[in-house]
Amino acid sequence: MIEGKSAIVDSLKQLFASHAKGGSEPLGSFTVDQPYIKVTGDMAVATFWGVQETGGSTPRKAQGLVTYVFAKLDGAWKLTRAVVSLSVTPKPS
Repeated sequence: MIEGKSAIVDSLKQLFASHAKGGSEPLGSFTVDQPYIKVTGDMAVATFWGVQETGGSTPRKAQGLVTYVFAKLDGAWKLTRAVVSLSVTPKPS
């Protein structure tokens, strides 16, 4: 379980390490479209349509629905579930 804003940011930094400028699949762009967030008591859901384009030796475009579920436990919001449904296609050369 990931707890707190800094832990979420650290997790994303690790996730995207290969997409850094000198990484094996440099990130060309990451777009968040149609974000929706609903908070009900101690639960929250954030969902959006994500589009990611990477370069490197095998450029790709991934797009799809991303959903994060958070719970407020001991006074802090914690990421309890991440669901990512992506379609990945090679980018035309």
